[in-house]
Amino acid sequence: MTMESVEAQAAREHIKNLIRITLAGWDLSLSTDLENSLDCYANLILEWNERINLTAVTNIDEIWIKHFLDSLSCFSVYAPEQCRMLDIGSGAGLPGLVLALARPEWDVHLLESINKKAEFLRFAAQELKAGNVSVITDRAETAAHDGRLRESFDMVVARGVAPLRVLAEYCLPFLHVGGLFLAMKGPGYSQEMEEAGTALRKLGGAVVDTHSFTLPEDMGSRVLITIAKQRPTPDLYPRRPGIPAKKPL
Repeated sequence: MTMESVEAQAAREHIKNLIRITLAGWDLSLSTDLENSLDCYANLILEWNERINLTAVTNIDEIWIKHFLDSLSCFSVYAPEQCRMLDIGSGAGLPGLVLALARPEWDVHLLESINKKAEFLRFAAQELKAGNVSVITDRAETAAHDGRLRESFDMVVARGVAPLRVLAEYCLPFLHVGGLFLAMKGPGYSQEMEEAGTALRKLGGAVVDTHSFTLPEDMGSRVLITIAKQRPTPDLYPRRPGIPAKKPL
């Protein structure tokens, strides 16, 4: 083993230790099986990223913190033993595939409208032996009117897909009453929450909490906005593909 690889290995272990410390603060842990799965997952992201644009983050240490640890933060606010979950605009599988690997007893659905990204998700789920994962290739505005999916999920999560008032129209129709919409946001979340008030009222949701945290190694701050589904969403919503983004509620 070369000196460079020894140094790289030490740096990687340092990153993983930081992740373990952060997770411990959330009463979570990084099991050996999950660590091995995430190592393989990181390599798959890097390999496929050479063919399709999965992520702008191409440093493996940053993948572990900015993608994997960020995804695992969802468990700091919601971690039931059983959950039927939907990840909207899953992209590279973040956070949905990470959560599925950490909770094999969950029923996890990844919604991705871009065919090549959906192909990656299916391949990654198979390679990582994530038998609890289903991939849906569709737009949220269309899929939410499918009777098999509408108002059928315990949790819907979205990570940086759109402003909150647009996301609400994508996500809330999939939740049953009593379910939770988890919006993963950055520092500008307060203005998004203010602008989303009308949309949330029309769609049957209400903000119940926010949880802020800072990623290690100065890799940014994050906010988890938890929104409860309090009433059924009117059948009108979501509107036709493209309309929620062009004409937000």
